[in-house]
Amino acid sequence: MNFGMIVSYIIAGMLMIIIITIGYNTNYSGNELTLSENQKKRASEVVKSISYDIPKIGYNLNQVPDTLIRVAADNYIEFYANIDNSADESVELVKWEFTSDSVTATENPNDFTLRRTVGGVITNMNAGVVSFEIRYYNQLGGSSAMPTPISAVSSKSTIDTINQIEIVMVTESPFPLQYSSSSDPRYIQTSWTKRFSPVNLRDN
Repeated sequence: MNFGMIVSYIIAGMLMIIIITIGYNTNYSGNELTLSENQKKRASEVVKSISYDIPKIGYNLNQVPDTLIRVAADNYIEFYANIDNSADESVELVKWEFTSDSVTATENPNDFTLRRTVGGVITNMNAGVVSFEIRYYNQLGGSSAMPTPISAVSSKSTIDTINQIEIVMVTESPFPLQYSSSSDPRYIQTSWTKRFSPVNLRDN
């Protein structure tokens, strides 16, 4: 076998390795993108519910509740609102809480239940939430969040100064993606942040 043929085989082998590597990377990137899009869809229902509830803090057709926010904590909030816009103007106690209850239906050990309770009716939002933080501000566009927890029972004058609420949520895929047998598995992460200025809090 002459030297030229040896070089040709070496080059052909290198090209084959490059082609296989590119194909593997493309397949991995495709799987990563699919997981990311699926996770965004899972989280979208939570985002939709939060975006419906939080702006309605203190809402009622005619009579605004005396207490708008009952408890303001970094992992849960309780507030009053006529959340279903009922004609009888009945006001419900609404609670959003990031619990320590693990979601056993997924492989992700960091997956915990986000719970929405309206008038005692519980809905568990099992959408891959791994982090959920609520921040409160007493100035529009403020940069320093208020210390929590705050209770309307003991500190109503303080809780009544809240006029903006920011929610920072991080979600992860239900199962991991692993690049190779020698690499660590990785859960695909998405994040969502929004600051709300409910109408009934703006005069606080």
